[in-house]
Amino acid sequence: KLFRSASPLIGTHGTGLANAVWMDVRSNERPAKVVEFTPGGYQYSDDAYNFNRYRNYVQNYWGLPYDYHHIAFAPNSTDDRTFIDLEVLDVVLDGLFKQVVS
Repeated sequence: KLFRSASPLIGTHGTGLANAVWMDVRSNERPAKVVEFTPGGYQYSDDAYNFNRYRNYVQNYWGLPYDYHHIAFAPNSTDDRTFIDLEVLDVVLDGLFKQVVS
């Protein structure tokens, strides 16, 4: 029930985002929104982040009724701490939740 009623789903790249399959994608009132945090183009101190640059689920969401966005980890992220740029998050969230005024 939790993911069925969720919008948005926000999290780091990984299996937790697989729960998006349970989101109600048929709702016109609340379109399913997904924000994924992923390794970006920076040179990270952690080799796993460097190996997985730009790997995300965008290709899994193509053609599906999700409003999908991804945000790259900040350059100071490590294998045990993930940081994101809060200004970028603010822009993405503003875009997801803006009200269309007619």
